Amino acid sequence: MSLLLFTQVMFLHPDLSCDDACAGFEDGEQILNQITWDIHGEQMWGSPSHPPKAAVPIKPTPKPWIKLLLIGLQRVHTTWKIPLLQSRKGRDKKNSCWQENQLKSKAFYNGLREDLSPPSCSLPAPSMALPMRNLLTDPDRYLQSFRLFLDKSTEHQSMREFMERQLPDVIASIGNGKSTINVLSVGGGAGEMDLLILSKIQARYPGVTINNEVVEPSADQISKYKERVAQTSNLGNVKFTWHKETAYEYESRMKAEKKSKKWDFIHMIQMLYYVRDVPATLRYFHSLLESQGKLLIILVSGKSGWETLWKKYASSFPLDDLCTYVSSGDLPKILDSAGLKYQLYEIPSHLDITSCFIEGDRDGELLLDFLTETLEFSKTAPPELKRQLMEELRKPGCSENRDGKVLFNNSLGVIVIDP
Repeated sequence: MSLLLFTQVMFLHPDLSCDDACAGFEDGEQILNQITWDIHGEQMWGSPSHPPKAAVPIKPTPKPWIKLLLIGLQRVHTTWKIPLLQSRKGRDKKNSCWQENQLKSKAFYNGLREDLSPPSCSLPAPSMALPMRNLLTDPDRYLQSFRLFLDKSTEHQSMREFMERQLPDVIASIGNGKSTINVLSVGGGAGEMDLLILSKIQARYPGVTINNEVVEPSADQISKYKERVAQTSNLGNVKFTWHKETAYEYESRMKAEKKSKKWDFIHMIQMLYYVRDVPATLRYFHSLLESQGKLLIILVSGKSGWETLWKKYASSFPLDDLCTYVSSGDLPKILDSAGLKYQLYEIPSHLDITSCFIEGDRDGELLLDFLTETLEFSKTAPPELKRQLMEELRKPGCSENRDGKVLFNNSLGVIVIDP
């Protein structure tokens, strides 16, 4: 411990000689001997009191923290011209070097960083914050946070209500005069909403064959989708095909194969955040619609807490080109510029984020990851960013307090685009 304190003294008071600094410690002489032994490094590794046997010529390999100490002391000696292992006689010389030492401070620290760059002597600072990473870089944690989000929110409940009330009118004419209806699910996830959509198409067009193709990049989600299909009855007239790929990969493959299959119904539920070019993606999939087809998109609403949170803090999140923020409020401008006709619906929904305000709560940390698209946000975000974001989450623009709970505004926007 004295050796560490000694190091701090030498860095804070560069005008002191090594023996002057050591004089302030009860074991100063021992510290001085240890430093002298290590710096000269001409003797085989050991200690002044326990030198190694001469028959074992081991090259000195000091521990990393000692390496740091030695590099620092040696640079103090060579850069600032401080005679470390000399007596008080060097004081006059040190005083004359003071101004020059001040000018060399920056060069000293830059050089020290360079010396510490090789792996053999680099040390992560214990207090240094971990870098912020996008949540999608850890697929397992992303799925954990997503499933918790679904469990803590009314999102699927709200979607189901829309499917029950509005979807029958949306699909009323997509299969007129057809023996087979082609449905494309882009970002189908685990299939819960897909199967509900298929049930409504079956009800509207009983007995008609349905060809349902799914584009989904997660193998885990596809596996759960298949399990759900296996456990669901009344799917005898539905043919399922899964493509483990992103929307961009699907588009690229179709273009490479020069295929332009048309679809009677295409749906993209909560997936436009993960495409590189939203307008281009919409144009491509819209071009695949049959003459009576429909393209259904579900996103967070432009009036939701997501809009408030992400418009303010998106630049602070590590998006890394893996995702982008887009809401239903952004689509009218895109669709209007493309000359497309559409209908817009608002669906109320909320997310219970009470656990986010309980320090160390695992569910709260997972939800914060999902809200910010940041892996381990609670542990890696700068303290000031975390403080501001936590305050923002409590404000009326994001949430409301109801029955002792903090409910985040998770309202959704549904856009139905005509051919």
